[in-house]
Amino acid sequence: MAYVAFLNTKGGSGKSTLATNLVTWLARSDGGIALVDYDPQESAMAWLRRRPKGLPSIHGVSGKTNEIRNVRLYRLTEGLGVRNVVIDTPAAIPPTQLIYFCRDADKLIVPVTPSQIDIDVCARLIRNLHVYGGVKRGDGRVAVVANRVRRETIAFRQLERFLAVLEIPLVATIRDSQVYVACAAGGLGIADLPDAARQREELAWSGLIDWIRR
Repeated sequence: MAYVAFLNTKGGSGKSTLATNLVTWLARSDGGIALVDYDPQESAMAWLRRRPKGLPSIHGVSGKTNEIRNVRLYRLTEGLGVRNVVIDTPAAIPPTQLIYFCRDADKLIVPVTPSQIDIDVCARLIRNLHVYGGVKRGDGRVAVVANRVRRETIAFRQLERFLAVLEIPLVATIRDSQVYVACAAGGLGIADLPDAARQREELAWSGLIDWIRR
């Protein structure tokens, strides 16, 4: 079983969009999957309630009412018979509370949009993961996903240079596309779309999924 957490202390990075899309890919390929939503807005749970019947099953678990300091992540999904657990964390996590989200996670994914403000927040978060989150340098648990990207831009090149200096792997580059907006509104993920539409995005997601499986 793999526990995969999306972390970013800045709102608007796309954690919920990435988490809901990742669970659809894993549900399609691996079966048994749970989505744990710790965001107070419960966007992931709202997405799951909109999900059409007949699609691969995803277990939804609201973490909002559970005290993260006392209830371990694996306790929330006991008895569900799942192979993978994806966690959507809240924004504005105090640095001293990062340990509670990191201690049970096998993989920590930091979504970053190509802007200097997001790059600065990412740098602080990576530092805090080492200082407060119990993440050891070089242990292979942390990766970055570039989200809402337009490749031929100065902002994206700045993000690539920043990550090269940090030596944090960039495991996926998700393009800025309205298809993600449409999927969110319909309770869908890219993996649920017809073949032609799904295949346009499949390469971008394959790097992230391969990294998780490693």
